[in-house]
Amino acid sequence: MDYMMFLDIKVLLVVIAALGCFVLGLLLVLLNKSKKHREELIEIETEAISDLDKVEQEFKQKDNERDEKIKEEYEAKISDFKTYVHSIEEISKNSVDIQIHTLLTNLKEKLVREGVIKPLEMMVLSNVFLPMKTTEGEMSLNKINHIVLMRTGIYIIDNNEFDGNVLHGLTRGKAKEFSFLLDHLSSTEEDETEKTIIFENNNADQTGMNVYSVKNPVFNMMAGVDAFKQLLKGQVNDSSVIPILYFNHHNNSLINFSEMKTPYVFDDQAVLSKFFVRQLEKRNTVYSERELENLKIMIEKLHPTQSLSFNPTTLESKKLQA
Repeated sequence: MDYMMFLDIKVLLVVIAALGCFVLGLLLVLLNKSKKHREELIEIETEAISDLDKVEQEFKQKDNERDEKIKEEYEAKISDFKTYVHSIEEISKNSVDIQIHTLLTNLKEKLVREGVIKPLEMMVLSNVFLPMKTTEGEMSLNKINHIVLMRTGIYIIDNNEFDGNVLHGLTRGKAKEFSFLLDHLSSTEEDETEKTIIFENNNADQTGMNVYSVKNPVFNMMAGVDAFKQLLKGQVNDSSVIPILYFNHHNNSLINFSEMKTPYVFDDQAVLSKFFVRQLEKRNTVYSERELENLKIMIEKLHPTQSLSFNPTTLESKKLQA
Protein backbone atom coordinates (compact mmCIF):
# COMPACT_ATOMS: atom_id res chain seq x y z
CA MET A 1 0.00 0.00 0.00
CA ASP A 2 2.78 2.30 0.86
CA TYR A 3 4.57 1.31 -2.32
CA MET A 4 1.57 2.19 -4.48
CA MET A 5 1.21 5.51 -2.79
CA PHE A 6 4.86 6.19 -3.39
CA LEU A 7 4.43 5.46 -7.10
CA ASP A 8 1.46 7.74 -7.30
CA ILE A 9 3.39 10.50 -5.64
CA LYS A 10 6.34 9.88 -7.96
CA VAL A 11 4.11 9.95 -11.02
CA LEU A 12 2.48 13.16 -9.78
CA LEU A 13 5.85 14.75 -9.26
CA VAL A 14 6.93 13.74 -12.76
CA VAL A 15 3.73 15.20 -14.19
CA ILE A 16 4.22 18.40 -12.22
CA ALA A 17 7.84 18.62 -13.38
CA ALA A 18 6.77 18.04 -16.97
CA LEU A 19 4.08 20.73 -16.70
CA GLY A 20 6.60 23.07 -15.16
CA CYS A 21 9.01 22.44 -18.01
CA PHE A 22 6.22 22.99 -20.52
CA VAL A 23 5.13 26.23 -18.89
CA LEU A 24 8.73 27.39 -18.66
CA GLY A 25 9.31 26.53 -22.28
CA LEU A 26 6.12 28.32 -23.25
CA LEU A 27 7.21 31.38 -21.32
CA LEU A 28 10.60 31.32 -23.00
CA VAL A 29 8.94 31.07 -26.41
CA LEU A 30 6.62 33.94 -25.56
CA LEU A 31 9.47 36.07 -24.25
CA ASN A 32 11.48 35.36 -27.38
CA LYS A 33 8.54 36.28 -29.58
CA SER A 34 7.93 39.42 -27.50
CA LYS A 35 11.56 40.42 -27.85
CA LYS A 36 11.46 39.78 -31.58
CA HIS A 37 8.22 41.76 -31.80
CA ARG A 38 9.79 44.68 -29.92
CA GLU A 39 12.78 44.59 -32.25
CA GLU A 40 10.45 44.61 -35.25
CA LEU A 41 8.53 47.54 -33.77
CA ILE A 42 11.76 49.44 -33.15
CA GLU A 43 12.89 48.72 -36.71
CA ILE A 44 9.53 49.86 -38.12
CA GLU A 45 9.62 52.98 -35.94
CA THR A 46 13.19 53.75 -37.07
CA GLU A 47 12.20 53.33 -40.72
CA ALA A 48 9.12 55.51 -40.18
CA ILE A 49 11.20 58.27 -38.57
CA SER A 50 13.70 58.05 -41.39
CA ASP A 51 10.92 58.28 -43.98
CA LEU A 52 9.37 61.23 -42.14
CA ASP A 53 12.74 63.00 -42.08
CA LYS A 54 13.09 62.45 -45.82
CA VAL A 55 9.58 63.75 -46.46
CA GLU A 56 10.21 66.76 -44.19
CA GLN A 57 13.51 67.54 -45.93
CA GLU A 58 11.86 67.25 -49.35
CA PHE A 59 9.00 69.50 -48.18
CA LYS A 60 11.44 72.07 -46.79
CA GLN A 61 13.44 72.03 -50.01
CA LYS A 62 10.30 72.53 -52.11
CA ASP A 63 9.06 75.17 -49.65
CA ASN A 64 12.39 77.01 -49.84
CA GLU A 65 12.36 76.80 -53.63
CA ARG A 66 8.83 78.23 -53.68
CA ASP A 67 9.86 80.97 -51.23
CA GLU A 68 12.82 81.90 -53.40
CA LYS A 69 10.66 81.93 -56.52
CA ILE A 70 8.05 84.16 -54.84
CA LYS A 71 10.81 86.41 -53.50
CA GLU A 72 12.47 86.71 -56.91
CA GLU A 73 9.15 87.50 -58.62
CA TYR A 74 8.23 90.01 -55.90
CA GLU A 75 11.60 91.75 -55.97
CA ALA A 76 11.53 91.85 -59.78
CA LYS A 77 8.15 93.61 -59.67
CA ILE A 78 9.38 96.00 -56.99
CA SER A 79 12.52 96.76 -59.00
CA ASP A 80 10.40 97.55 -62.06
CA PHE A 81 8.08 99.70 -59.95
CA LYS A 82 11.01 101.61 -58.40
CA THR A 83 12.41 102.27 -61.85
CA TYR A 84 9.01 103.51 -62.92
CA VAL A 85 8.79 105.79 -59.86
CA HIS A 86 12.23 107.27 -60.53
CA SER A 87 11.38 107.94 -64.16
CA ILE A 88 8.08 109.58 -63.19
CA GLU A 89 9.88 111.69 -60.58
CA GLU A 90 12.34 113.00 -63.15
CA ILE A 91 9.70 113.64 -65.81
CA SER A 92 7.30 115.30 -63.37
CA LYS A 93 9.79 117.94 -62.21
CA ASN A 94 8.91 121.23 -63.86
CA SER A 95 9.78 124.88 -63.53
CA VAL A 96 6.90 125.57 -61.11
CA ASP A 97 8.02 122.77 -58.79
CA ILE A 98 11.53 124.21 -58.70
CA GLN A 99 10.29 127.78 -58.21
CA ILE A 100 7.97 126.93 -55.31
CA HIS A 101 10.55 124.67 -53.67
CA THR A 102 13.11 127.47 -53.88
CA LEU A 103 10.58 129.94 -52.49
CA LEU A 104 9.78 127.70 -49.52
CA THR A 105 13.39 126.83 -48.67
CA ASN A 106 14.44 130.49 -48.93
CA LEU A 107 11.51 131.47 -46.72
CA LYS A 108 12.53 128.89 -44.12
CA GLU A 109 16.13 130.15 -44.09
CA LYS A 110 14.89 133.72 -43.65
CA LEU A 111 12.52 132.81 -40.78
CA VAL A 112 15.22 130.78 -39.01
CA ARG A 113 17.74 133.57 -39.47
CA GLU A 114 15.29 136.11 -38.01
CA GLY A 115 14.54 133.82 -35.04
CA VAL A 116 10.86 133.41 -35.96
CA ILE A 117 11.11 129.62 -36.09
CA LYS A 118 13.58 126.90 -35.19
CA PRO A 119 14.99 124.75 -38.03
CA LEU A 120 12.76 121.78 -37.17
CA GLU A 121 9.62 123.92 -36.99
CA MET A 122 9.41 124.09 -40.79
CA MET A 123 10.33 121.26 -43.15
CA VAL A 124 9.79 121.23 -46.90
CA LEU A 125 9.23 117.97 -48.82
CA SER A 126 8.88 118.39 -52.59
CA ASN A 127 7.84 116.03 -55.37
CA VAL A 128 6.46 113.45 -52.94
CA PHE A 129 4.93 110.26 -54.31
CA LEU A 130 2.61 108.28 -52.06
CA PRO A 131 1.27 104.79 -52.79
CA MET A 132 -2.44 104.40 -53.42
CA LYS A 133 -4.69 101.49 -54.34
CA THR A 134 -7.17 101.80 -57.17
CA THR A 135 -10.68 100.37 -56.95
CA GLU A 136 -9.30 97.32 -58.79
CA GLY A 137 -6.72 96.81 -56.04
CA GLU A 138 -3.77 97.78 -58.24
CA MET A 139 -0.97 99.99 -56.95
CA SER A 140 -0.88 103.54 -58.23
CA LEU A 141 0.98 106.74 -57.39
CA ASN A 142 -0.36 109.97 -56.01
CA LYS A 143 1.96 112.91 -56.52
CA ILE A 144 2.03 115.80 -54.07
CA ASN A 145 4.08 118.73 -55.34
CA HIS A 146 5.02 120.06 -51.91
CA ILE A 147 4.35 119.19 -48.28
CA VAL A 148 5.28 121.86 -45.75
CA LEU A 149 5.45 120.64 -42.16
CA MET A 150 5.10 123.53 -39.74
CA ARG A 151 4.25 123.89 -36.07
CA THR A 152 0.94 125.43 -37.20
CA GLY A 153 -0.09 122.55 -39.45
CA ILE A 154 0.62 120.45 -42.54
CA TYR A 155 0.37 122.40 -45.80
CA ILE A 156 -0.13 120.50 -49.06
CA ILE A 157 0.58 122.52 -52.20
CA ASP A 158 -0.60 121.48 -55.66
CA ASN A 159 0.97 123.32 -58.61
CA ASN A 160 -0.95 124.06 -61.80
CA GLU A 161 0.72 125.57 -64.85
CA PHE A 162 -1.20 127.17 -67.73
CA ASP A 163 0.00 129.53 -70.43
CA GLY A 164 -2.91 131.95 -70.46
CA ASN A 165 -5.63 133.65 -68.44
CA VAL A 166 -7.37 131.36 -65.96
CA LEU A 167 -11.00 131.49 -64.85
CA HIS A 168 -11.14 129.16 -61.85
CA GLY A 169 -14.32 127.78 -60.27
CA LEU A 170 -16.62 129.11 -63.00
CA THR A 171 -20.25 127.93 -63.30
CA ARG A 172 -22.99 128.85 -65.76
CA GLY A 173 -24.68 130.94 -63.10
CA LYS A 174 -21.57 132.98 -62.49
CA ALA A 175 -20.70 133.25 -66.18
CA LYS A 176 -24.08 134.95 -66.83
CA GLU A 177 -24.11 136.39 -70.38
CA PHE A 178 -20.88 134.55 -71.15
CA SER A 179 -22.38 131.18 -70.24
CA PHE A 180 -22.41 130.29 -73.95
CA LEU A 181 -18.71 129.54 -73.53
CA LEU A 182 -19.54 126.75 -71.13
CA ASP A 183 -22.16 125.38 -73.52
CA HIS A 184 -19.31 124.50 -75.87
CA LEU A 185 -16.90 123.35 -73.19
CA SER A 186 -19.02 121.09 -70.94
CA SER A 187 -22.16 118.97 -70.91
CA THR A 188 -25.55 120.26 -69.72
CA GLU A 189 -25.46 117.79 -66.80
CA GLU A 190 -22.69 119.89 -65.25
CA ASP A 191 -24.59 123.20 -65.11
CA GLU A 192 -23.46 124.23 -61.63
CA THR A 193 -20.26 122.20 -61.43
CA GLU A 194 -17.25 124.46 -61.00
CA LYS A 195 -14.88 124.39 -63.94
CA THR A 196 -11.55 125.91 -64.79
CA ILE A 197 -11.41 127.68 -68.14
CA ILE A 198 -8.14 128.60 -69.85
CA PHE A 199 -7.84 131.38 -72.42
CA GLU A 200 -4.54 130.46 -73.99
CA ASN A 201 -2.83 132.82 -76.39
CA ASN A 202 -1.10 130.56 -78.88
CA ASN A 203 -0.02 133.11 -81.45
CA ALA A 204 3.06 135.34 -81.27
CA ASP A 205 1.15 138.27 -82.77
CA GLN A 206 -1.58 137.97 -80.08
CA THR A 207 -4.33 137.69 -82.72
CA GLY A 208 -5.54 134.19 -81.85
CA MET A 209 -6.73 132.50 -78.70
CA ASN A 210 -7.38 128.90 -77.72
CA VAL A 211 -10.14 128.41 -75.13
CA TYR A 212 -10.52 125.11 -73.30
CA SER A 213 -11.87 123.67 -70.08
CA VAL A 214 -9.90 121.49 -67.68
CA LYS A 215 -11.14 119.32 -64.87
CA ASN A 216 -11.36 121.40 -61.73
CA PRO A 217 -7.89 120.98 -60.11
CA VAL A 218 -9.56 121.10 -56.70
CA PHE A 219 -11.09 117.65 -57.17
CA ASN A 220 -7.78 115.96 -57.90
CA MET A 221 -6.08 117.85 -55.11
CA MET A 222 -8.66 117.00 -52.46
CA ALA A 223 -8.56 113.34 -53.49
CA GLY A 224 -4.82 113.43 -52.84
CA VAL A 225 -5.34 115.20 -49.51
CA ASP A 226 -7.87 112.56 -48.44
CA ALA A 227 -5.46 109.78 -49.43
CA PHE A 228 -2.69 111.51 -47.44
CA LYS A 229 -4.95 111.66 -44.37
CA GLN A 230 -5.80 107.98 -44.72
CA LEU A 231 -2.13 106.98 -44.96
CA LEU A 232 -1.36 108.92 -41.77
CA LYS A 233 -4.63 108.14 -40.03
CA GLY A 234 -4.24 108.46 -36.29
CA GLN A 235 -1.00 110.40 -36.72
CA VAL A 236 -2.34 113.73 -37.96
CA ASN A 237 -5.25 115.94 -36.99
CA ASP A 238 -7.51 116.27 -40.06
CA SER A 239 -8.15 119.95 -39.38
CA SER A 240 -4.40 120.63 -39.37
CA VAL A 241 -4.00 119.50 -43.00
CA ILE A 242 -4.31 122.68 -45.10
CA PRO A 243 -4.56 122.39 -48.92
CA ILE A 244 -3.19 125.12 -51.19
CA LEU A 245 -3.77 125.43 -54.93
CA TYR A 246 -1.12 127.42 -56.79
CA PHE A 247 -1.54 128.63 -60.39
CA ASN A 248 1.39 129.66 -62.55
CA HIS A 249 -0.15 131.40 -65.59
CA HIS A 250 3.06 132.99 -66.91
CA ASN A 251 2.24 136.60 -66.11
CA ASN A 252 -1.34 136.32 -67.32
CA SER A 253 -4.27 136.69 -64.92
CA LEU A 254 -6.33 134.52 -62.60
CA ILE A 255 -9.95 135.18 -61.68
CA ASN A 256 -11.16 132.96 -58.85
CA PHE A 257 -14.94 132.41 -58.94
CA SER A 258 -14.88 129.41 -56.59
CA GLU A 259 -17.02 129.46 -53.47
CA MET A 260 -15.23 126.48 -51.94
CA LYS A 261 -13.73 127.22 -48.53
CA THR A 262 -10.78 124.98 -49.31
CA PRO A 263 -8.25 124.97 -50.77
CA TYR A 264 -6.55 128.35 -50.54
CA VAL A 265 -5.84 129.64 -54.06
CA PHE A 266 -2.73 131.67 -55.01
CA ASP A 267 -1.07 132.83 -58.20
CA ASP A 268 1.62 135.05 -56.74
CA GLN A 269 4.74 133.77 -54.98
CA ALA A 270 5.11 136.84 -52.77
CA VAL A 271 1.52 136.48 -51.57
CA LEU A 272 2.08 132.77 -50.92
CA SER A 273 5.19 133.59 -48.88
CA LYS A 274 3.27 136.15 -46.79
CA PHE A 275 0.53 133.56 -46.21
CA PHE A 276 2.97 131.29 -44.37
CA VAL A 277 4.27 134.20 -42.30
CA ARG A 278 0.71 135.08 -41.25
CA GLN A 279 0.04 131.46 -40.38
CA LEU A 280 2.93 131.53 -37.92
CA GLU A 281 1.64 134.79 -36.47
CA LYS A 282 -2.05 133.90 -36.13
CA ARG A 283 -2.41 130.13 -35.77
CA ASN A 284 -1.74 128.21 -32.59
CA THR A 285 0.99 125.61 -32.33
CA VAL A 286 -0.30 122.17 -33.33
CA TYR A 287 2.88 120.11 -33.62
CA SER A 288 6.06 120.05 -31.58
CA GLU A 289 9.51 119.76 -33.17
CA ARG A 290 9.66 116.05 -32.33
CA GLU A 291 6.20 115.43 -33.81
CA LEU A 292 7.17 117.26 -37.00
CA GLU A 293 10.36 115.22 -37.28
CA ASN A 294 8.40 111.98 -36.78
CA LEU A 295 5.87 113.05 -39.42
CA LYS A 296 8.71 113.71 -41.88
CA ILE A 297 10.16 110.25 -41.23
CA MET A 298 6.74 108.60 -41.67
CA ILE A 299 6.08 110.42 -44.95
CA GLU A 300 9.51 109.47 -46.28
CA LYS A 301 8.88 105.84 -45.33
CA LEU A 302 5.64 105.92 -47.33
CA HIS A 303 7.60 106.80 -50.47
CA PRO A 304 7.35 103.73 -52.76
CA THR A 305 11.10 103.47 -53.46
CA GLN A 306 11.77 103.29 -49.71
CA SER A 307 8.71 101.50 -48.37
CA LEU A 308 8.55 98.64 -50.89
CA SER A 309 10.82 95.73 -50.05
CA PHE A 310 10.53 91.98 -49.69
CA ASN A 311 8.58 91.27 -46.54
CA PRO A 312 8.69 87.73 -45.05
CA THR A 313 5.41 88.46 -43.26
CA THR A 314 3.78 89.07 -46.62
CA LEU A 315 5.22 85.79 -47.81
CA GLU A 316 3.77 83.94 -44.82
CA SER A 317 0.33 85.37 -45.49
CA LYS A 318 0.64 84.22 -49.10
CA LYS A 319 1.47 80.70 -47.88
CA LEU A 320 -1.59 80.63 -45.65
CA GLN A 321 -3.80 81.85 -48.49
CA ALA A 322 -2.33 79.18 -50.74
